[in-house]
Amino acid sequence: MLASFVTQPILSAATVKALEEQALAQCSDPDTLVKQAGFALAQQIQTLWPQAQRVAIFCGSGNNGADGYSLAQELHKAGVEVQLVALGQERSGTASMRRMRDACVALGLELSTTEQALSTAQLVVDAILGNGIRVGDFPDDYCHAIEAMNATEAPVLAVDAPTGVNLDTGQLHECAVKAQHTMAFIGYRLGHTTGLAAYYCGQVSLTSLGVATAGAAVKAVQIVAQSTCFLPRRPVHSHKGSQGHLLVIGGDEGMGGAALLAASAALYAGAGKVTVLTREAHLNGFLARQPELMVRCIADNTEIAPWLELADAVVLGPGLGRHAWGQSLFEQAFNTQKPLLCDADGIYWCQRLASSPRRASTVFTPHPGEAAHLLGEPTHWVQQHRFEALQRLMNKLRATIVLKGNGTLVSREQAPPLVLGCGNPGMAVAGMGDVLSGIIGALLAQGIVADKAAFWGAWWHGRTADLIAQQQGEVGLLPTKVIASLGEALLK
Repeated sequence: MLASFVTQPILSAATVKALEEQALAQCSDPDTLVKQAGFALAQQIQTLWPQAQRVAIFCGSGNNGADGYSLAQELHKAGVEVQLVALGQERSGTASMRRMRDACVALGLELSTTEQALSTAQLVVDAILGNGIRVGDFPDDYCHAIEAMNATEAPVLAVDAPTGVNLDTGQLHECAVKAQHTMAFIGYRLGHTTGLAAYYCGQVSLTSLGVATAGAAVKAVQIVAQSTCFLPRRPVHSHKGSQGHLLVIGGDEGMGGAALLAASAALYAGAGKVTVLTREAHLNGFLARQPELMVRCIADNTEIAPWLELADAVVLGPGLGRHAWGQSLFEQAFNTQKPLLCDADGIYWCQRLASSPRRASTVFTPHPGEAAHLLGEPTHWVQQHRFEALQRLMNKLRATIVLKGNGTLVSREQAPPLVLGCGNPGMAVAGMGDVLSGIIGALLAQGIVADKAAFWGAWWHGRTADLIAQQQGEVGLLPTKVIASLGEALLK
């Protein structure tokens, strides 16, 4: 499934710690990894901020602080002015931190207050807590420093993780550092890649410190690049009937655009035939905009079994509405034995009407708000626990889940979930999710199994949007532009 994609494993914090301990056990110098971390950080600073000649480094009392003190030594050797801020030093701290701090003192580096360090800093380094924290154990005396760091105009580099970000869950403490860049050590963790945690991490780079991760338990897999076209090659004798017939159900009064976007995207994603069941008021507009569609006008209480029988797959939900018309269509379509994608108002009706999971192949594509309703949690909980939310949705719906958002997550049966390293904020516009539904629906109609259709469709969607953003910027990145660019994106 992933042969044509460049991937990187995502590990748990406990796995990274165990790998670190195994590597240290083979080193004669207990500070080997800390020194390597300091050197790597110094090199990254030289690459990203070569003009920074005054650097403020905030060091905690653990091994993350040791990395900060190691960095301070490297920068001092390079002639950079370093201001050190020590936090939590009344605690004994780790042995490595104490050795690195003493080495800084021996070099004549003095400790500063938060205000002194930030007053002239051209770059701020967060080396306070590192690999994540548990809720409830955040030192209160750090909040002042974090608020001051977030208020400064200087860029912030986080060491392994911004302080206040739990990399395993993505949860944020009430005080959390907002970094422009994070240097991860040994391996990526979930919080580096998805949700609000990824936003707080900023751009993330990785250095392994020479620690091998082969054979380590993988929490998830991030997809960072595509090397070849992922769609199966069409036989020369293909015809419209062999490329799948997709049925799109939706478009109640005033919401025809959602169904039209999904149906149009399905055509551009390769479906041989697309039929839309929608309100009569939309007929002329649909045919004027996309004459390749077959549009059927559905009145209240219309039986749709004949169209369900003809379809190879179904997209249920775009613009379906939350009134009797949409409820009737949902009740008829949801239990079809055809592969089905459920989105938008389809998810709304599923929450209220579906008593048990479907037996046929099913894909749900909730955004965080819809996922929150399905789980009975607030939206901010989903954003800070995206991996757990994905697992709970899988358990509840017994289906393939595409949890949309920054670092979209795609579930897989008996395999670690996928995290998509594509997509951009320009996609935050009405109708973009309908396009995704149409793409995945087209792949389902072409006979691609649910988890592959979900993953390929979500990747294709985000990758196309990224290519458009590179050409025109993120503002004005419309769903219709993504639809029209789907074919071109496969060639790049």
